[in-house]
Parts: sequence; structure tokens; C-alpha cells
Amino acid sequence: MPEFSELSIAGWTGEVVEATGSGDKLKYIVEWDAATLTKIPDAYKQQCESQNLCTEMACLGAADVEEAV
Repeated sequence: MPEFSELSIAGWTGEVVEATGSGDKLKYIVEWDAATLTKIPDAYKQQCESQNLCTEMACLGAADVEEAV
């Protein structure tokens, strides 16, 4: 997670709702699914709220996103 490097989001799943940039600067806006929303740590939610960030989605570099099969 770019804003919270200490937080592992391995296994979090969601839907790509937007792509921006290209090449090495390609980023995806991912909206987390219901299963992921239930396991987001409270500390992360509080940090997001204090920084006016949305906990339901994230902007991730293309290298940090894998297609679920």
C-alpha cells in the first residue's frame, strides 16, 4: 500500500475500476470487495480517516496488482 508501506495487502481482492497512465507509470484504482473490507485492520481505517483517504479503494502501481483466477 503506497501510503502505508508497513501494511501488507497480500491476498486483498477487488475490482479494477479505472486505469491511469501508461508504461512504467500505469496505475490501477482498485475497489476492494466485501471479503476484503471485512478484514481491513481498524488501525488502517483510522489512519485513512485522519488523512482523508478512502478505505474502500486504493491506487496501486501495475506491478502491485495481480489478476485473480
